[in-house]
Amino acid sequence: MTQRPDSRNIIVQVWMAALLMLLGACAGFSGNAKVAPDAAVERMLRIGFAEIQNRYIEDLGVKSLALTALGGLREFEPGITVGSEQGHIVLRIDGTPVAKIPEPSSGDTDLWATAAAQVEATASASSVLLQRADHESLYKAAFDAVISKLDRFSRYAGRDLARENRASRTGFGGIGVTIEGHAEGAKVTAVTPSMTAEKVGMQIGDRIISIDGNTLAGLPLRAIVRQLRGPVGKNVGVSIRRDSSTDTLKLSLTRAHIVINTVFYEARGESAYIRVSSFNRKTGRRLKQTLRRARREIGEHMNGIILDVRDNPGGLLDQAVDASDLFLRNGLIVSTRGRHPNSAQRFDATAEIFAGELPVAILVNGSSASAAEILATALQDHGRAVVVGTTSFGKGTVQTVRHLPNDGELILTWARFYAPSGYALHRLGVLPTICTSDAEDAESALEKSLTTEAHFTRRDHASRRSADITDENNTKIILSLCPWRPKKGKDVDLEIAERLLAEPTLYLRAIELAQPAAGS
Repeated sequence: MTQRPDSRNIIVQVWMAALLMLLGACAGFSGNAKVAPDAAVERMLRIGFAEIQNRYIEDLGVKSLALTALGGLREFEPGITVGSEQGHIVLRIDGTPVAKIPEPSSGDTDLWATAAAQVEATASASSVLLQRADHESLYKAAFDAVISKLDRFSRYAGRDLARENRASRTGFGGIGVTIEGHAEGAKVTAVTPSMTAEKVGMQIGDRIISIDGNTLAGLPLRAIVRQLRGPVGKNVGVSIRRDSSTDTLKLSLTRAHIVINTVFYEARGESAYIRVSSFNRKTGRRLKQTLRRARREIGEHMNGIILDVRDNPGGLLDQAVDASDLFLRNGLIVSTRGRHPNSAQRFDATAEIFAGELPVAILVNGSSASAAEILATALQDHGRAVVVGTTSFGKGTVQTVRHLPNDGELILTWARFYAPSGYALHRLGVLPTICTSDAEDAESALEKSLTTEAHFTRRDHASRRSADITDENNTKIILSLCPWRPKKGKDVDLEIAERLLAEPTLYLRAIELAQPAAGS
């Protein structure tokens, strides 16, 4: 005979089942069954945590770094939460406790990296979504989460992006062409003189249709560039078509070491116009060569130099120093200070001066940053150049680059730049002597800055040099003095520079107005 179940018995059974599930969850929560951390992940975290903790300009605390990095796991498993509870790192997925790992008792970055790697491994073992993530994706998620808490100039570059970064700084193995996308693959838009491509007869307009037998049609331009680049000294086979011909030319080229040119020159009457697009490892040397060429071509009637660093994002600190040194006989070029002892440095001009006493005008705008700002403020503070344009970007910080085990990079802010007169470049940038924010023509801008409002020009530069970059109200006032307003039409900045070099009286008046006060 079958007994009818009593409703109270059913309630008790359900309650007991729920209790058993809770106890089972608590057993997992206690961390009795440990999951071994992935060695590669642990190594990446160990090096990354140590670099950020030791070198970043502010002390963040390794506990905060570890918890923030683990928060990046939400990129793959949105239900993950990681927190600190009563001396333990607690991992939950969709509210269910998964692991409870004791926090290291000290601020040792290695111990915190091991703990974080163990949490990551436990989370991966508990989540199908995380199991699908490869190492590169995990690294990016973890370091992007940490970087989001740092300043805007610190960043993580994964393996592929880091290789491109290194190529722009120090050069790469290539054939010496500039290309753009084309239906057949890529079209040659420039051929570098004396490089491999020119030597084998490649021409502007050639269409590259295959590399080492691989057809290029439909590939992204970046993928084509990667195939052209490679180890220095190694051959690459390129098939090209020329003009309207359907015939294919097959060329074998040996890759050479290439550092992208960043210095461009043209003679404008008796002035040398030199545009510096960025600062890589050869910028200082190429600027010196270009100055020598300009003096040779223009001759003894050369009246000065126009340095155009508008839209120059900066680059290598030592190259900004080398470039500045070409114009200075002595004195401080720039100093840096940060939290790490090695970040405190000063860079002085050498006794040799290369550009003589030729007048210099520097063109800047709101996209002139970093190394470009060092050059502008060093020459302005020493009375060696008149700065023309609008307030520069204000990227007054130094980044250090750490090569990571995955071939990626951590780029961390570790110091701030200080001008020769002592003011910080951070946030507020370089204030031009001749402001062109609202200028319609060269004549009115020169008249305003040097004559009718000359006392304001002098006052504004004194205010800029004494400004406190942590004072928000003062910062707004300084940034309002000469804001960047991009505009089309005639190049008023360049016209002003040419007038200054052609009229020594105007030039000397402008130099005097922007000089630091005695003793500063």
